[in-house]
Amino acid sequence: MKAERLTLAALIVAAVGCSSVQQVQNPAEFLATNPSHILVTYEDRSEVPVSMPKLVNDTIVGTWDGLSEAVALPMSRITRIDAVQKDTKRTALFIAGLVGATAVTAYGLSRESTDYGEVCDYARDRSGGNFQEFAGHCYSTS
Repeated sequence: MKAERLTLAALIVAAVGCSSVQQVQNPAEFLATNPSHILVTYEDRSEVPVSMPKLVNDTIVGTWDGLSEAVALPMSRITRIDAVQKDTKRTALFIAGLVGATAVTAYGLSRESTDYGEVCDYARDRSGGNFQEFAGHCYSTS
């Protein structure tokens, strides 16, 4: 049961592990990659979500996400652009978590399949033998 939970946890982490919303460091380069959405912050701290943004001269043009209105945002009035980008820290943590979950799962499965390295001979126990199982372990009764 624990192995299934660990595997499920690893899959959930995988869904969010490799990217995050971060500030765009080089807007011209980033917009050349044709992102689907960005969040633009103006000097007055107001924010405009833009879908399908493109850089034309010194202006970001696109569609105001949610309102479906065309927008043209001059770069001179923009203080920050945020977008979903690759996150190397999260990717490294995801890989480390995945390796750890795999190791714990493999260990748990190996312990379960080998019965903790002990073998109880139940036929011998019923005929007066000297082994008895208690809480999943074999114990000598002699």
